[in-house]
Amino acid sequence: MTAGSYTDAATGIKLKTWDATDGGAYSFGLALPADALTKDATEYIGLLVRREILRDGDALLTLY
Repeated sequence: MTAGSYTDAATGIKLKTWDATDGGAYSFGLALPADALTKDATEYIGLLVRREILRDGDALLTLY
């Protein structure tokens, strides 16, 4: 997995992301509340992305 980041343009929420390094079509991301390290975090924001991969390896479509 390759670590990265994603910022949602509409909300400004920053997520930590991970992409498959084996040519997989999925990526996921996660954001926790700012106080998650000091309080019991019971909520999160998740991101799941699936890319349609063409035979030559180019991404056809990315859905957020």
